[in-house]
Amino acid sequence: MAEKNKTKSNNTENINPDGAVKRGYLKENIRIFTLNSIEENAIPPHYHEFHKIIFFSSGKLEYNIEGNTYRLLPGDILIIPAFFIHQPVIGEKIPYKRSVIWISTAAVDELGIGELFSRPGILGRDEESAPADPLMRDVITYINDNLSENLTIEHLCEMFYISRTRLIARFREVTGTTPHQYIIQKRIMLATRYMEEKNNAAQAGLKAGFSDYSAFYRAFVREYGISPRDY
Repeated sequence: MAEKNKTKSNNTENINPDGAVKRGYLKENIRIFTLNSIEENAIPPHYHEFHKIIFFSSGKLEYNIEGNTYRLLPGDILIIPAFFIHQPVIGEKIPYKRSVIWISTAAVDELGIGELFSRPGILGRDEESAPADPLMRDVITYINDNLSENLTIEHLCEMFYISRTRLIARFREVTGTTPHQYIIQKRIMLATRYMEEKNNAAQAGLKAGFSDYSAFYRAFVREYGISPRDY
């Protein structure tokens, strides 16, 4: 049954001033609601631990997802997979209406529709996406393809022939966070998936690219406020 607004419990945010924000908690397998609003304040880059489908009805809206910009038109359906950092960009203060489906990763696996959430995009209109910054899009892709490898800032600068200062500035413009914090958050997200697959916390942290359990533990507690073993 559709709802006009999110409940308070589903609008909870885990604020991390150095990185993206974790928004929303899904206690059931699926949640559907409709919103018709004017955003007074910019929505920060954020991610969910569940998949998200947006049915865009009216207004003017762009979505930045992991370095790509998607310009939505009425009637578009936008897919945002779990753990993808994204941010709506509202150019004008006019109402925009959308219906939203949150669906858990477990439900998607059970239904066998994982392919639908393999990457973000507008259904049937892939050509409408454009890199917000082509170089940073390549950096983001490289990071996500090599999370368990050496991903220091120095290494990225050498790989992409860019200065440290310029890399950090351009990366923050696109994602709202620094390369280092982005890597840490992505590794934490990957480690949580490994733990859900029955890996113990130490194994999950190492497989996700952390140098040792202590580094994983500190990062995880800073992000979630609990230890990996209590997750």
